This record gives sequence, C-alpha cells and structure tokens, in this order.
Amino acid sequence: FFEKTAGEGAGGPVSFLQVSAPSGAAYTTSQGTNTVVKLMEDIFGELKNSREAAQQEEVAAKHEYDMLKQSMEHELHSLEEAKADKSDEISENSNRVSQAKSQINDELKTLQQSETYLEDVREQCKTKAQEYKERQEVRGSEMKAIDGAVDALKSEKMKQAEQRKEASFAQQP
Repeated sequence: FFEKTAGEGAGGPVSFLQVSAPSGAAYTTSQGTNTVVKLMEDIFGELKNSREAAQQEEVAAKHEYDMLKQSMEHELHSLEEAKADKSDEISENSNRVSQAKSQINDELKTLQQSETYLEDVREQCKTKAQEYKERQEVRGSEMKAIDGAVDALKSEKMKQAEQRKEASFAQQP
C-alpha cells in the first residue's frame, strides 16, 4: 500500500517511508506551489464548510432541545396543576366522607334510641293489654252480677215485695 513499484527502487519495492524527500528544487516551481496552495485552500474551504454545517446542526439541535425542554416544562406545569386539583378534590372528598361517617354514626345512635323506645312501648302495650283484659274480665263479672241483680229485681218476688211496700206506704198518713 505504501510501497513503490519495483521499477522505482534499485533493489525492488521500497517502503514509502524509506523514500527520501525530493530536493528543494522540486518545490520551487510555480506550478507546484500553486498546487499546494490550491490544495490547502480546498482543505480550508472544506473545513470551513464542514464547520458551518456542524454549527448549523448544533443550532438546530439546540433549538430542538429548547423546544423539547419548553414542551416538557409546560407538560410538567400542567401535571402539577392537575395534581393540585386532584389533591383539593381528595381533600374535599375526605371531608365529605368524614361528614357522612359522622352523620351515619348520629343516625345509628338515633336508630338505637328509637329501637330502645320501641321496645319500651311494646312492653307498655303488653302490660296495658293484660291490664285491659283483666279489667274486661272484672267488668264482665260485674256486668253478670248487675244483670243478675236486675233480673232478681224484676222477678215476681220482687214485684210482690214492691206491692206490699206500696200498700204499706199508702196506709200511712
């Protein structure tokens, strides 16, 4: 690859690094100088173009990065606002839940008191029903006694006794 052909060296192929540099006269021609200068100018132009392209790529990449950063910051801000809204909503719901639990506890106490009262009223109703039944029985026996007394008063014997009484009242002045 870096070797000269066999015709160029005395003993066959020679390494490129073993070849001596041409004499100073080889560089003194105007055509050679222009070629080197032209080559250097071309290399400089390519480097300049390459540098400008790299700078443009860097500016485009920075712009893309800035846009991505701005988009992500906006998204982060939106998410933080949504998080704050959800936190407020959770707080409100927690308050509602605690109020509902308190109300349920109050209602359960009221229910327990109502059930106790209902049991007391049922017991009173049983007692009053028993007392009423007893009074009805007493009243029934009293009614039978009264009916018996009325029948006895209406009986013939009583009528006769009454007539005698009336006669005895009539004879007295």
